[in-house]
Amino acid sequence: MSEPTVDRAPETGDPRVDAALRGVDDLAAAPVDEHAERLSTAHNALQEVLRTPAEAAAAPRPPAGPRPPTGPRP
Repeated sequence: MSEPTVDRAPETGDPRVDAALRGVDDLAAAPVDEHAERLSTAHNALQEVLRTPAEAAAAPRPPAGPRPPTGPRP
């Protein structure tokens, strides 16, 4: 019995994950010497997704500068 092949990864609903998975679409048709690089690129992108939740990635970042003082107020 042979394993089923998938030509394209299913859509996940997270555009960052979908973009990472598109990098390994049609991997079976790619030259073997490209597999490691393509898989590594997808792996790194997916790790970044896990490190940065979607809400944080979409939220505007505050401008860099001095932080307001913290602690008890007089």
